[in-house]
Amino acid sequence: MTVHRLLERQSICGSIPCRTFLQQSLWVRKLQCDHILEAHAGCVNTIHWNPTGTHLVSGSDDKRANVWSFEGPEPRLIHSLPTLHHHNIFDAHFRPFSEDFVYTCAADGTVGATNMDGKPSPKLLYMKSSSGIASKIDFQPQSSSVFLCTFGDGGVRLFDVPHPKSCVGHAVLLQVGV
Repeated sequence: MTVHRLLERQSICGSIPCRTFLQQSLWVRKLQCDHILEAHAGCVNTIHWNPTGTHLVSGSDDKRANVWSFEGPEPRLIHSLPTLHHHNIFDAHFRPFSEDFVYTCAADGTVGATNMDGKPSPKLLYMKSSSGIASKIDFQPQSSSVFLCTFGDGGVRLFDVPHPKSCVGHAVLLQVGV
């Protein structure tokens, strides 16, 4: 039984506390590798599921965001998205509630948006080399346009991107710790 199958059932612990259950080496020995996803040409630094668990996005040192489908019997690569990053991608997320865009941030201090169908071209939403690395993205709950991104200069920046195709109206709304 795979971890993915157990998580699909959403009840792996029953009446036993999860911490106790997970510490049981017998349970761990029953796990097996279900699939190996191979498509990146570099170290994979991030993975995130879409809310329904049907797609996974991965970001890598190869500066690509790969989107995997888990809707059939075998997972398959459905998009290998080029980005405008010049260094390793550290975080990648689907745009909430629409999943038409993948948002990424990278070691070059940039934040980008890439349309899942590849058109229009990827966009850089933020580029400032003095910011250091851009390492994590987190969307505001119940929003598909407002997100935070952390940076190596100690800053946390709040973005609002209501129209990612054109990047019209995108802005850094708040900078904390800079």
